[in-house]
Amino acid sequence: FSTFYATPFGSALLADLGARVIKVEPPEGEVSRYTAGRMLFYKTTGGKESIGVNLKTAEGQQIIHRLLARADVVMHNFRPGVAERLGIGYEQARDLNPRVVYHYGASYGDSGPYSYKPAMHPIAGALGGGAIQQMPPSELHADDAELPMDELKRKAWRLMNANEGNPDVNAALGLGSSLLLGLRVAEELGVGQYQLTTMIASNLYANADGAVRGPDVPRRQQPDAELLGQGPLYRLYRTADDAWVFLAAPFEPEWRALCAELGREEWLADPRFASAAAREQHGDALAAALSEAFLGRGADEWERDLAAHDVACVRADAANVAEFAGNEANRELGFTVDVSHPTFGEYWRHGPIVTLDSAPATIGPACEPGEHTRPILEELGYAPAEIDGFKEAGIVGWPDKGGEDAAALAAEERQREKLAAASRARQ
Repeated sequence: FSTFYATPFGSALLADLGARVIKVEPPEGEVSRYTAGRMLFYKTTGGKESIGVNLKTAEGQQIIHRLLARADVVMHNFRPGVAERLGIGYEQARDLNPRVVYHYGASYGDSGPYSYKPAMHPIAGALGGGAIQQMPPSELHADDAELPMDELKRKAWRLMNANEGNPDVNAALGLGSSLLLGLRVAEELGVGQYQLTTMIASNLYANADGAVRGPDVPRRQQPDAELLGQGPLYRLYRTADDAWVFLAAPFEPEWRALCAELGREEWLADPRFASAAAREQHGDALAAALSEAFLGRGADEWERDLAAHDVACVRADAANVAEFAGNEANRELGFTVDVSHPTFGEYWRHGPIVTLDSAPATIGPACEPGEHTRPILEELGYAPAEIDGFKEAGIVGWPDKGGEDAAALAAEERQREKLAAASRARQ
């Protein structure tokens, strides 16, 4: 019972490990299928089954209660009170199934002044410190500064991009780990329990160096003014072929090896660069010297030559994430795998997060809204005539023959109209 990314991707991790995961969503599909970019559900529904049920009807709740009675885990990410209104609250689920592991993947928590606030990917990242960490000092401004709208938009867009890739995933990994722990406890003790993870806590945990404070705890380093890195030995450099490499040489042995490969052993005796403290104090001068040095070879040459001396340096502009993940070497390593779906066709997706010798991963494709509604209802004991009646009454749904085309596009248009109406009402 979850939408968007953080919570549903958490359970998708278990699907990759072989768990049977059933996504419960409205007959037309949950909102993020149509509002968050169609690519999103390829990841969050991978390997899952989908049942389309209208939980705002008594009959729909009765159907799901049959399913809850058999479930090992129930999870949702609704705001407080919504699950109870839909008949899937913790007490309701526990009455049906005392052994159930009931997980709430919250934004802020299940109580307190922030629990009713909505949160999305950028919000959790901003509160966790990830976004501001990517901003150079020149981009920061006083709290009372009045900025033109264009400037506000530029800063907001930069913060949004700086925040990409972490907050939802951090929350999902915390949630997936918690589900495994809950299942283990249920297996050992024979009882279920209520579990809670939050986007905020998961992001604070993942960004540990920014979530610890004390008199002797150093502050996190801010990026430089050009957003090239966090110091001369931990940043991007342009190369002779107008490409870019990222150098990561924070320790003394790497610094010495770097100087040797550059043919600049005199830097080791230079008072400005002779110690880590001196290099930090004279970071601009060292960055300028290294910028000139890196223009002496191409990016691939630097990656090869420095790796031979155990200095971390990699070409940073050769491929985007998809190109890197999908190259032949990484596909052979299992980072990506091929899957097929009657509607979505053949495509490749990320591989499992962990591989086990004794239990091969079960990597499946995404699912359509309600794709497995009929077989699941049959499994729950409903007769074919009952199932057809449910669909005619709008209590359940599944895609018509021919895939997602007409039905999904119509549902998408209805969802857009609903969102537009809500937006007009707020204005």
